[in-house]
Amino acid sequence: MIRALVLTLGLVLGLCAALAVGGRMAHLRMVTDGLPGWSEGIDDRAGVLAGQGRVAGAVLRWRQAGIGWQVTLSGADWQARGMARIMGWEIRIEGFDGVIPASLLVPGAAGMLALADGMLRIALPAGILTDAELHATARGLELTGAPPDGPLILRFSDGDWGVIP
Repeated sequence: MIRALVLTLGLVLGLCAALAVGGRMAHLRMVTDGLPGWSEGIDDRAGVLAGQGRVAGAVLRWRQAGIGWQVTLSGADWQARGMARIMGWEIRIEGFDGVIPASLLVPGAAGMLALADGMLRIALPAGILTDAELHATARGLELTGAPPDGPLILRFSDGDWGVIP
């Protein structure tokens, strides 16, 4: 009985490891039609350990780094990085650095934000941003309640971005 349990456990763990190492987005698309909308931009070759895709007009890349993933979001002349971890039913991204356009966060905003730190929480499986706080330095920022230049903190709550004085 114990041998059967150990054999079954070994088989299940082996299958999970094979999926993590060799599973690709194309495989997932073959077996289900019920994927969330945000996954449409993910390349077919993307896997759990590394991959890329397009999100909100930007290129999203990830690769496993220790117990989490190094995540990079980039556009034509900007790039931001952070460290992602899955915690329960959310992805938590921390330790930001890089430069992003303010319009990426707030439509209609102008200028750039040099990220120094921060945190994002994204609900799974919906892929919806639920909470965020970004520490940045504004460069030519045009956003209500924010200084045009200098340090600021942006917080996302209740579906909207705001500036913390």
